[in-house]
Amino acid sequence: MERKGSSLLRIFRHFWNSFGAPNSILKGEDHLGNKYYERLADERRNRKGWRYVKPFHRQTKVDSELEIPTEWNAWLRHSRKTPPSLQEIEHNYMSMMKTRQRALEVETREEEEKLSLEANSEISTNLDASKLLEKQPHPDFEDMELKSGSTRKLDYKDKEAPIDRTVS
Repeated sequence: MERKGSSLLRIFRHFWNSFGAPNSILKGEDHLGNKYYERLADERRNRKGWRYVKPFHRQTKVDSELEIPTEWNAWLRHSRKTPPSLQEIEHNYMSMMKTRQRALEVETREEEEKLSLEANSEISTNLDASKLLEKQPHPDFEDMELKSGSTRKLDYKDKEAPIDRTVS
């Protein structure tokens, strides 16, 4: 009987410990107020460690739409071992903003070039429009049919005889 009681006690203890406070460690916080935690592996309870984020309470978005900086996302997915530092995040943010600014400059420059080319082509189009309106004769090629199914008789007196390309 003692054995049965001790096994029930052990089962109850395992059940109770499964609801115990997680031994999570706060690893950092981002500029949006999200907090990032890492739960260490517990060999005794046969649990793997994992990383997770607790979103800032004012964000009303669904978890799939949660805004997470790229550096923190890489840490959450175990692509990097150490959590990102604030200086690293700021540096990457500044280079991202510089890249966006350069892209905007390139777009405006290309738009200006496009507008200037359109203005120049409009002037040349007006000059060429009179030529386009003139009726031009259709070119006549000797080796082409005059009408569908008809053949043209060619005079080979002045020219060399056609080459026979049939295989014998």
